[in-house]
Amino acid sequence: MARLRGIGLGSGMALGTSATIRQQSGIPLSPEVPASIVQRLASRRDSEKPEIILVVEDFAHAVALAGTIKWADVVGIVAEKLAPDTPLPGIKVVSGVLNLMERMEEDLLLLLDASNGVVLIDPDPMEIAQYQAEYDHIAPRQRIFLEEQHLPAVTSDKRTILVIAQVAYPNDVEMALEAGADALYVYRSTESLGGFAFAGEPPLLPLNLAEFQLYSPLSILIEASQGKPLLIPDDYTLASSALLEAAARAEITLLLNPREDLEGWGLAEYREALVDYEAECEERERPSKIPLLGLEICVKVRGEESEADLQAMVAKWAENGATRVSLLWETGSWIEESMGWLESLCVTCGNYGLPVIAELNYDVAAEESDVLLRSFLGVGVSGLRVIAEQVPALKQALRGINVSVCRALVVKYLQGGAE
Repeated sequence: MARLRGIGLGSGMALGTSATIRQQSGIPLSPEVPASIVQRLASRRDSEKPEIILVVEDFAHAVALAGTIKWADVVGIVAEKLAPDTPLPGIKVVSGVLNLMERMEEDLLLLLDASNGVVLIDPDPMEIAQYQAEYDHIAPRQRIFLEEQHLPAVTSDKRTILVIAQVAYPNDVEMALEAGADALYVYRSTESLGGFAFAGEPPLLPLNLAEFQLYSPLSILIEASQGKPLLIPDDYTLASSALLEAAARAEITLLLNPREDLEGWGLAEYREALVDYEAECEERERPSKIPLLGLEICVKVRGEESEADLQAMVAKWAENGATRVSLLWETGSWIEESMGWLESLCVTCGNYGLPVIAELNYDVAAEESDVLLRSFLGVGVSGLRVIAEQVPALKQALRGINVSVCRALVVKYLQGGAE
């Protein structure tokens, strides 16, 4: 794939087949129908007119002939000579491309980016997917959330607790934003998940997508989230140019399962892979950013684990770039049985500046939900993850809780002084 540079006129992108305007005795000739379009028209595979991008030496010749072409719609012009500063309605332009006529072949797919003055010749599926996302006006919206429900949950002793909504489908995101979630945790699945707003829709971020297929769902996700931070569990398969370009437009944290068999616990190794994609984005001159990395741990009933071992483990996480720790629960695991380990983990993570987030099923009418909430706060959890419809009740409950009291009760329990 070749890349040509010039000066863009107007903004936006266009995709079409190249059609070349040539001259005979100084007179510009209407372009011939490209062979690929002849075949498509003959087989009637197009329900709409084909779209073409005119390739021409003199921009004025393209303007003169564009209206005479009846077999296709002209969506773009690439010219050697500079175009005037007046944009053409509906037509993207890149002009001032040196030696254009010598470098361009007939009947090629062109992706024209008028915003950046770039023309891509014969783009691969990854570039096409990126184009489609932008062409459909999928761009991030940054919304300033000023309503009362969007204020952070601050406890009675002035501790700010992050409330994260679990989402899997577009309607989950809408519900989470209206509820005042501080961030979004994006489930990835190939199947419908229960407990969400509209289970049965296509998931926001399906599993097992090829790299070029990631552009559209990531763009849609960023658009829907309206500036909210995104936490995405990753099984070491999301690394791609699409991910890095998405991270340049939104705050994304990937949550990885820790790999104790690797020197960098999977964090350092995955970052190396992301750096390679960053270099690829720089080569393609696309805005990119390496997302933040965190760990997601499935909590089990643990045996004795020395403070030294825990200290060494968390130190390695921090050393290799972890920014937060997320806790999952296995069926049959209870916080009472893991309380000592959780308390030690949260304290140690706190020493390294790593916030700990725990998933919680918060039912305001259930006493056990309140006990679990206060237990989490007492061990040192600084963020809670719930389904979207539970966000308002959880925020309200947090504002009436004193974390210091919760902490004192947990210490008493661990010392055997509480039931």
